[in-house]
Amino acid sequence: MIEVNAQTIVEFTKLLIECGGVYEVQSDYTINNKLTGEKVMIVEAKDAKPLAIFHEGASTYENVKWLNPFKESLGGSKERDWFFNLICNISGMITKYVIHKIIEDGVKKKDDSYGSFALMAKIHDKVDETMLGEIEKLTSNALVSIYYNKREKVAEAQTELFSKELHDAFPKFRKKSWEVFQLIFQEIFGSDDLSEYKYRAKILDIPETEAKLAVAIALISHLGPFAKDFLGKDLHEAELNAHFEVLEGYSKLYAWATVSNDTQKSTTAPSVMPWAAPAPYSVMPTAPAYGTPAPMPVAPSSATTETGAIKMSSYGGIAVPITNDMYQPFGYNNMNPNLPQTARGLFGQPVR
Repeated sequence: MIEVNAQTIVEFTKLLIECGGVYEVQSDYTINNKLTGEKVMIVEAKDAKPLAIFHEGASTYENVKWLNPFKESLGGSKERDWFFNLICNISGMITKYVIHKIIEDGVKKKDDSYGSFALMAKIHDKVDETMLGEIEKLTSNALVSIYYNKREKVAEAQTELFSKELHDAFPKFRKKSWEVFQLIFQEIFGSDDLSEYKYRAKILDIPETEAKLAVAIALISHLGPFAKDFLGKDLHEAELNAHFEVLEGYSKLYAWATVSNDTQKSTTAPSVMPWAAPAPYSVMPTAPAYGTPAPMPVAPSSATTETGAIKMSSYGGIAVPITNDMYQPFGYNNMNPNLPQTARGLFGQPVR
């Protein structure tokens, strides 16, 4: 089991932030957007400061906004909003790029690099270049989103891919395109829904944190082999699961720390962390990613999972149109208005 300490909590936070390949944690604990080369900024009124991971010895004299992701507080936090929107978006993003890559390989008649012969046989006579453009138009959160039911303390993954509402929103999409998207989705997840990915929180001090992370890591774990097989990317799912097993310890590690957010003032962090009792918590509602989500079913208390969404640009060399939420997908703008036409995309792949 992983030891809970100042180093491992930063390692876990770093793994989560960097999982999608867009963001990179720097040596000073700030977070860079690899597409723009700029730091992630948190904006409050006219004040904008870089986001940085809270760590042992952190000082409030530094001109940053501290991210303490494993503590829930009454006041809410734009720092945590940014973090958990990112976490909930990763799986949809990866799903989108796996679908894109499979279609691209089908168009190129390329099926010799991985064990996908049966799938290619189902789609090879349907895929075309137009379909690549169509999948680019779908937001990742239409493919996979994570919703949280505050009352029940349950997080659940959902998809809009099979909904009439999504199809009506893209009336020019061809019938065969929807068929291919759905077929690949079913091949990936083994179903046309994501009802398996549901989790009721057990840690009373951080229910939203635990439930969302449980579902997000379950999805990432399931997508890990597909990302490695089709995209050649390691999602570090084993490490993420090992860290999740000690989440309660992480929740206590910095429970004493009051870091900057919308309603609280910063205090200087002592150099040694006391294991104080966790602070009171509240949870923030999750906004629908596409339309209005269906009522949240209640998971049994024993519900567990075995095994989110950013409109991105490039994953494993896949070119996707650049959109605003690639750069800062959750409303905190860190875009460079003078961004050149070519940027570095996910995992350093070129984007055009």
